[in-house]
Amino acid sequence: MLGKKFACGASVTKTAEAGKEQVEVQGDVVARAAELLVEQYGKEGKGVAGFPLLARSAVYSVVSKKKERVFPDA
Repeated sequence: MLGKKFACGASVTKTAEAGKEQVEVQGDVVARAAELLVEQYGKEGKGVAGFPLLARSAVYSVVSKKKERVFPDA
């Protein structure tokens, strides 16, 4: 969905420390992609069967090994 909508590379991977799934997006589309994911899979969206809804507070950006929230107000 993200690769086609934003013409970027995107994949789902597991984190090394906890084995949790995360979405990796390549390109300068992080804010727009994060907003789309929250709209689609958050409280206002439909979610995905078997997975919890995506909260704005759970969306982070990692650049040069520095992790920060995409939505600081969350």
